Amino acid sequence: MIDTPLIEKPELAWCSNILMRMLESGEGRSEGRNLDLIAKDGSEETTLPSVLQPSLYATELRKLSYRKTALAIARQLLGAQAGFAGDHTIFKPVHKGGPTPWHQDEAFREPGFEYDEISIWIAMTDSTIENGAMAYIPGSHKLGLLPHAPSNVKGNSLGLVDHPGVDALPEHAIEVKRGSVVLHHALTVHHSQPNRSARPRRGLVYIYMSPNVKLVQPERMQGPAVFPELE
Repeated sequence: MIDTPLIEKPELAWCSNILMRMLESGEGRSEGRNLDLIAKDGSEETTLPSVLQPSLYATELRKLSYRKTALAIARQLLGAQAGFAGDHTIFKPVHKGGPTPWHQDEAFREPGFEYDEISIWIAMTDSTIENGAMAYIPGSHKLGLLPHAPSNVKGNSLGLVDHPGVDALPEHAIEVKRGSVVLHHALTVHHSQPNRSARPRRGLVYIYMSPNVKLVQPERMQGPAVFPELE
């Protein structure tokens, strides 16, 4: 985690306004990229609005100053061949922002390949325990890709199946100040609690990965590729 705010407040407000406009307008919905990850018909008590690849639609988001810094960090961690693979915004509205189940991001990738991927999560608002901050299991990336199955969180297709290696490791929830970032590997087990507070939680995620390596004998769970590579 980089807990010192890295993005100036005016730029954060500019970016956050664009993301909220997209979330509320439904831009990208016809392509299946503007969706609620939990609610199905608008009648549920919890909701988790989301836009996949927002910078594909609002191209001005590519001018966010931190994007160059994020790429530099990714290449420092993954190597010079690492590139931008997509972005994603998730919004937890006040009092009814829904949870996400324990999972690894790589479980949603196309099977048959070896990935080296990180997510850089930028806090558009303060992220606290009360409004649904993310929690991680440190060291879980060393366990490799773990079994996933349909979860008990409505609308989320995959969640982690019980695993003794994970059960033995402690959970660590991370509160993040607005403008700060959290980084995690695609194999890091993580989840988030619902937002039961009077303060919204909104984040913008940048995904970076090294070139994929095809496996000769893939031993991975089947799962859809959520973020096809861009640029």
